[in-house]
Amino acid sequence: MLPPPSRPFVPPMRSPSPEWRRRLVAYAGDAVAIEYHEPCGARLVEFLFGRTPAYAAGSPALTFRLRFLGAGRGLGLYREDRLIYRGVAEGYLAELLMGEVCRHLAEHSQGGAVFHAAALSRGGRAVLLVGATGAGKSTLAAWLALRGFAYLTDELIFLPSGSLHIQPFIRPINLKAPSLEVLPQLKGEAFQPHTLPSAGGLLIAPEALNPQGLWEAPPIGAILFPCYTPQGPAQFERLSSAASALHLLQSLVNGPSLPSRGLAEAARLAQAAPAYRLRYAHFGEVEASFSQCPDLR
Repeated sequence: MLPPPSRPFVPPMRSPSPEWRRRLVAYAGDAVAIEYHEPCGARLVEFLFGRTPAYAAGSPALTFRLRFLGAGRGLGLYREDRLIYRGVAEGYLAELLMGEVCRHLAEHSQGGAVFHAAALSRGGRAVLLVGATGAGKSTLAAWLALRGFAYLTDELIFLPSGSLHIQPFIRPINLKAPSLEVLPQLKGEAFQPHTLPSAGGLLIAPEALNPQGLWEAPPIGAILFPCYTPQGPAQFERLSSAASALHLLQSLVNGPSLPSRGLAEAARLAQAAPAYRLRYAHFGEVEASFSQCPDLR
């Protein structure tokens, strides 16, 4: 169980003599280092990256530094030697650091394709929720996790070349205020020890939505392209492999670094797993769509 993070960051009463620690975060053939002052940075780094591999061969391509700046000044976040945040809003800093790390690892990945997608598992198979920012992937992932799916990520999945087993970037789910209004149980007492207020919402530790700790690399069972549209109408349809490949290309993060700009990898994935497009205005329409589709149950 994770200790509750401070909200906002409260500096110690006495000036500490901080000790530097270092964690390597490895993903998709690349790695970054995060250096932080003890004890103020350890909890935050564990909250954000405690489920990702901590070892990578060779030197990291980039270093972030989380520095205690002194009483009344809070924390400073550096990308190499450039200050990118200074203040006491721990949640904002956490969201910024998580985004910077994800962006770098995705853009500098090696050995496969990285897609902008949420992922959950059930029955040993993965369901991918693929789409652009604002499509509602994180909200839908949280709703599915509350209904028996195991949450893995709401941001990135890596598909190594020649494999159909995904490697999710396991991280806290990032839910904004409108999502929390339709999922009020996530603001309840049971989840509170695992949350950190962010800019306009909550970061929720992955253990809260995957209490069994099944941090697996499951084979892909189905692909869903969801889109929340408050005006409706609802739409649910099976996509052809060609249509699925085109949609996947739109969410391929590292296409420019792949042969044929990732077309072969997108086509391989589209041919291997059934794909569906879902437009919905409320979760009742999602439930009805899932109930009629064995690939998504």
